[in-house]
Amino acid sequence: MTRIVLTGVEGAVEQSGPDEKLLDVLDAAERDDRMVPVQIEEWQLDDELCVFDLVTSRGTIVGIRHGAETAPGCVVMVSDELGGLGGPSGLYHDLGEMMRQLGHRAIRISPREPIDVAASALDVLMVARVALSKGASKLVLCGHGLGAVAAAQAATVCANDLAGVAMLAPVDTCTDDLSEIVVPVFVLHGEADAIVDVRDGADIAKAIGANAIFEPVEGLGHSMSERREAVRNSVATFMARVLEVPIHV
Repeated sequence: MTRIVLTGVEGAVEQSGPDEKLLDVLDAAERDDRMVPVQIEEWQLDDELCVFDLVTSRGTIVGIRHGAETAPGCVVMVSDELGGLGGPSGLYHDLGEMMRQLGHRAIRISPREPIDVAASALDVLMVARVALSKGASKLVLCGHGLGAVAAAQAATVCANDLAGVAMLAPVDTCTDDLSEIVVPVFVLHGEADAIVDVRDGADIAKAIGANAIFEPVEGLGHSMSERREAVRNSVATFMARVLEVPIHV
């Protein structure tokens, strides 16, 4: 296991020239003393798998990266307090490995405050910003539960760098800004979800409009353990489509 420390994260990222609206939001957050990136600590498990801490002034974002650091496409995956780094029933690990095999990278993160949607959205944007600084040309955001709402909120900011959004069992907390998402959005929700009603997913897809694809799944609960392979294949197929790579599942 190799440990790597990258300092000066903020300066390195600012040189990448990502979406200006994304930078404006992050810069405003930093001026408000909410979060300033300090450094990244990486523990390399193999050539294309590492654990990292993105250390900020307001806490640490913990993550795992699948795939080469300079791979062109990047999927950022986030959950709420129920999913953790693995996502629902370990789904994020499977998706990370599938993206790695397709020649892209996937980053799954544990947000600083998993029940705070705004804070989680900022974490997604911070990680996306670092990915863009390392050469990512396309982003896909993916979230589960409250993490799905965080991913959608982040998507309203980084539109120019975004290829798509996957929302799994999303909580209908606010749909006001979702019509601003101009990329394809895949909304998947289990009809047997006893924690978040499947109607939340339907309402969110309706609020997004023509860019949304809504897929209700019979017999699927919130943890998505009942039909994990089918869910994995559906989400991976969507990700591959928006990243414009062939996939066989």
